[in-house]
Amino acid sequence: MTLREFHNGLRIMASIDRDELEQAIGYRGALANQEWLRFRTNPWREFIRMSDADAKAVWSIIKRRQA
Repeated sequence: MTLREFHNGLRIMASIDRDELEQAIGYRGALANQEWLRFRTNPWREFIRMSDADAKAVWSIIKRRQA
């Protein structure tokens, strides 16, 4: 991964919409407001704290947008 790809990935993470995150992570209901607000406020920190499965889902969003 290049610096440019990494930088773009961080930008993409900051622009993920709530419905896109819910769909990727596979929430059966709406993403809890508190969880969404934490992600929206600091997606990078929340990404680090996510389970491996959830982080993989967010990574798939990033990879899809970079293609």
